[in-house]
Amino acid sequence: MSMEVNSIQTNWEEFMKIELGALINLSQTLITKGQFTHEEHSHLFSDDDDNHKKRMFLFRLSEKQNVVANTVVRWLGDNGYNALANAVHSGLKHCVSFMPSSHLIIDVKKSDTFRDSHEWSPNVAYYYSRSKKRGRVLIINNYQFPDSKLRLDERRGAQVDSDNLCSLFTKLGGWEIVLHENKTKMEMDAILADFAKYHADKVCDICMVFIMSHGTEISKDIVVYGSDSRDLRTSDVDKYFLPSNCKLFLGKPKIFIYQVCRGPNLGTYIDNSTEMDSNFTAPLTNTAVVTRYRVIEDMMYGFASQSGFQAYRDIFRGTWYVELICQQFMNLAHCEPVDHLLMKVDEGLRIRQSERCHVQTSEIVNLGFKKLFLNPGIYEENNQLKRYQSD
Repeated sequence: MSMEVNSIQTNWEEFMKIELGALINLSQTLITKGQFTHEEHSHLFSDDDDNHKKRMFLFRLSEKQNVVANTVVRWLGDNGYNALANAVHSGLKHCVSFMPSSHLIIDVKKSDTFRDSHEWSPNVAYYYSRSKKRGRVLIINNYQFPDSKLRLDERRGAQVDSDNLCSLFTKLGGWEIVLHENKTKMEMDAILADFAKYHADKVCDICMVFIMSHGTEISKDIVVYGSDSRDLRTSDVDKYFLPSNCKLFLGKPKIFIYQVCRGPNLGTYIDNSTEMDSNFTAPLTNTAVVTRYRVIEDMMYGFASQSGFQAYRDIFRGTWYVELICQQFMNLAHCEPVDHLLMKVDEGLRIRQSERCHVQTSEIVNLGFKKLFLNPGIYEENNQLKRYQSD
């Protein structure tokens, strides 16, 4: 993976000001990350001249920038070289590093007009999404597994995803948020059944479900682990929301986001040369109202990774996938439909890599899903555009 500039060479003079002992510590950190070898370390620091040792080490860093960049930037920030860390980071055009201080700040851009109209979608079917009660979002985030027979590790940093999502949907306006954390398989089943159960007070325009945990894939079925290490299948989740079982969201858009690994494979770049995470009323659309529904429709899925591959999580910023969902939704939901937003999420994943140069590709599945605009910040009342009260 190439870069437009060599950020280490550009900041050479500042690197040379770092004490030799500190650079030796950086080299040892790179060894623990598998990005330097013990042989390299011994060779680079074998000379009697301290300045020569520094130069040799920096030349080697420069040669391996594509591999070591994220680790170097993080080490600089952790050891008080913040100005240099920022300078190096700003020079990395194609490799996004994760700084402990760079938490996502949720600031949603609000709509000025409704996009669920023939004007914006003249040739495709779309969903009505203007009600004051815009949607209900269920967030299940398992990050602690105290009774795990599978010895599942704590998903460090995953709490950040809960915070980001709650902040996002609060600021979108009109969303009821249902948050559950560290639930067993049986508890997740009960939560899903209750969320999908009809009640007049629950009626809204949109359904979204986020399920985040350890997981894998078995016989083409994605497995999500409960806090007790028992597995919930995505096919079981679907059953609660099928038209035959879910009157509450019949004909309504249903979006399912799964932040789980789907196998052991590690994504890499192919090239020529972080931890592993009232009564029902038919909706108004620009298509004729029908009284029959297909067995499966109005469902869209976003998966953090491809079949067989791992998904990544930063212990300071949360998972790559959920952070990018929050980022794209807050910046572009006022003008882009949900399917485009999820495409933009994958574009964001394309330029991220772990300290070991592992990458991630997400997946989007559309099952009879029409165009959906979230129309953040506004709703319709008596044929008038209204704005939600500010936070």
